[in-house]
Amino acid sequence: MHILSSLADLFSLSLRLAVSYLYDRATAQNGGIARPEARLYSALVGGPLLPLGLWWFSWTQFGNVHWIVSFLARRPKFLSPRFSC
Repeated sequence: MHILSSLADLFSLSLRLAVSYLYDRATAQNGGIARPEARLYSALVGGPLLPLGLWWFSWTQFGNVHWIVSFLARRPKFLSPRFSC
């Protein structure tokens, strides 16, 4: 599970760097003041992760589902704040 968490951290870091680049570019194009919408790029990724994780986790309530599936289903739910900030 540590590998999965490390991969998610690397993906989060690369997304954060890309969003920072886009924000800096929007700031430069608008005379030093970026529009508020320039911060919404990461929310396009983080927004769908929360309902996806909750929907997936809700289907792990049945007794015939292996325990690791519920653990994996929590990952998108816990990763969504990283992407949406």
